[in-house]
Amino acid sequence: MDKVEKRFATFQILSMFVGLFGLVMSFILLFFEENISMNLYNKVIASMVIIYGLNSLVKYFYDGFANDVYKFEIVEGIALLIVGLFMFFAGMNVFDTIGIFFGIFFLIIGAMKGFYTYIFMKNNEDIFPLTLLMTVLYIVMGILSIFNPFSSFMLITRLVTMFLLVGSVLELLMASLFKKRAKYILKIFE
Repeated sequence: MDKVEKRFATFQILSMFVGLFGLVMSFILLFFEENISMNLYNKVIASMVIIYGLNSLVKYFYDGFANDVYKFEIVEGIALLIVGLFMFFAGMNVFDTIGIFFGIFFLIIGAMKGFYTYIFMKNNEDIFPLTLLMTVLYIVMGILSIFNPFSSFMLITRLVTMFLLVGSVLELLMASLFKKRAKYILKIFE
């Protein structure tokens, strides 16, 4: 395994840890929701968004210059950091607009998955159906979060938490597949 392929596989392990973190935090928020204050809920979710953003920035700055796979990670990383930091420091004032922030978060991730879907579809890569599914789900989750068809704040927080749970599972699946198919995926981006 050459140096670039090894680093790519390492980043997929990092992405798996981020996905696992999102999965665990989503379960905690979903099942212990009544025992968590709204301020703590906001801080936990904002921290998750920040961690997703940092993960993207680490990938870009560590390997983005040499590896075209990560060339757009800087856009995702900066956007997620801005959204996460605003949510974290806005505190209780963010509750009126929490759906909008999560919608932006999901749409950013959906756009990135859409980029990968296009590349994989164009190159007949076997994992393109998974990235297509993720793209559609993230975009639908983003639109639902922004337009919040529910009147209750608790419903939108449950919805967002379930979206994070589903997204984390899909992220784990995708990172695992990327790790297994590192050699083939890297050839696409040469």
